[in-house]
Amino acid sequence: MLNPAEPTPPRPLWWRLLPLWGVLLLLATTPFSQLPRDLWTDEAFTASYTTYSTVGLVLEDVRKNEETPPLYFLLIWLWSRVAGSGEVALRLPSLIGAMLAVAILVALMQRWRSDAEALVAGAAMALSPLVAHFTVEARVYSLLMLMTVGGIAAFEYVYRHPHNRLALAGYTLMAAILFLTSYFGIAILAAHNLIWIVRVLRHRAHWRQDLLPWVIVQVGIGVLVLPWLPALLYQVEVASATTFARDVSAGWFFMLALSLAAYTESSVTMFSIWLFAFFWSIMIYGLLRSLDRRGDEGLVLRAFGVPLLMMGGVVLLLQASSVRYLMVLTPGIAIATAAGWNALRQRFPHTGAMLAGGLIGVLLLYRLPGIVAPPPIEQAWGKLSARVAQQANPLHDTVIFQPPGELRSFTYYYHGPSLRLLGAQNYDEFYDVQGHDFRTTWNPNELEAIIGANRETRRVWVFFKPFIFQPEPFRLPYRLTGHWKSAGELELFRYEIAPGEINGER
Repeated sequence: MLNPAEPTPPRPLWWRLLPLWGVLLLLATTPFSQLPRDLWTDEAFTASYTTYSTVGLVLEDVRKNEETPPLYFLLIWLWSRVAGSGEVALRLPSLIGAMLAVAILVALMQRWRSDAEALVAGAAMALSPLVAHFTVEARVYSLLMLMTVGGIAAFEYVYRHPHNRLALAGYTLMAAILFLTSYFGIAILAAHNLIWIVRVLRHRAHWRQDLLPWVIVQVGIGVLVLPWLPALLYQVEVASATTFARDVSAGWFFMLALSLAAYTESSVTMFSIWLFAFFWSIMIYGLLRSLDRRGDEGLVLRAFGVPLLMMGGVVLLLQASSVRYLMVLTPGIAIATAAGWNALRQRFPHTGAMLAGGLIGVLLLYRLPGIVAPPPIEQAWGKLSARVAQQANPLHDTVIFQPPGELRSFTYYYHGPSLRLLGAQNYDEFYDVQGHDFRTTWNPNELEAIIGANRETRRVWVFFKPFIFQPEPFRLPYRLTGHWKSAGELELFRYEIAPGEINGER
């Protein structure tokens, strides 16, 4: 044992560079081959925001088409001014966000716990299948993970220095940024409020000294997010028309929880279930040990346990059925995994290294197929859009999109004369104002009527991409003269319309 009066020896260079090693582990297992793939629907909306000349236009379009605050899209808009708006350029901020999140989390764990736990936490986050998927996507989720790390750090500092004005101001700013990054950040903020209320109740002798600064912090957060409030209320108003809410059952809850440790897009394998059970057992053990401790030792409870409880409530309230919304829990999962491993190491000293190797090894084994043999990349939208551009006739051509939201994907890849486009340029107008059903989008009879509204139409192009409500394309009652299908799922149909064949004249 070291004498507490003696100076602590400096860390070896290896441990001081631990945040860097965490980042290198993330980069070594990042599916870089996926960066230049076609943008999917939501990413195409992200790309479309970069085309505007002013911040006001960006904010207006985000208000109409997203159920997300604007911070990420504003950052992407600024980024595109420097890096451009190609697929790789749009996805790089997500990778950078993930790198910063891993590095900062490792550094924080070195400060709060131990180097060994920092190593395990960094590896758990860097090798997470869920993190790997969203680090190569032009959407908000990596930034949400980074801001969650910042929110946890700011709250921990306030929790340990409850009367430090700088700490309170820093948390106020960080909490507002987290909220403006994703509404699902409210799970973290709700957890912090619950923890603080319990703190006030436990220290009743000076409850005013604890409660008043916290109330001021909440008011400050409200002031910072107030400018976005009208847009938020509008998004809530149109949400029922523009989104699909799945009934979140107990079975679906299991799938979401499974994906937190073993992200799978298509099937649940025995290995993924085993990986899920392995990690959740370690996290739960770390959480249970945290319940018996006080002060700084309650880190797992504050960073993982209470946020998990709050996120469950948010999922039930909003019927959030996608695992991507749970990225807000990823930092807490890494912390709980490291703390659980450390608790098991203390109880079984001779198995510590073996267990750490097992944690890292199973994640690598689960990720190995995607690293060694990543899915093939095909620029389907570019090829099929170019085919339309080669034959485009602005007077006689109409392009239809199934589902309608793919209109912005086409707009991103199409380079040709202006055509009549039938799709959802704005979700709020298409579904809320025009009254289309998000589940059915539109039907063949409706399409015929819309096509017939322009008597000059002689050729109809139909882009089709299978989705949950429409696995097969609508067949139009015109002469099919061309059909192209990519190696993926995107299809293009070409119909020819003879004079007098529309408006019921055929």
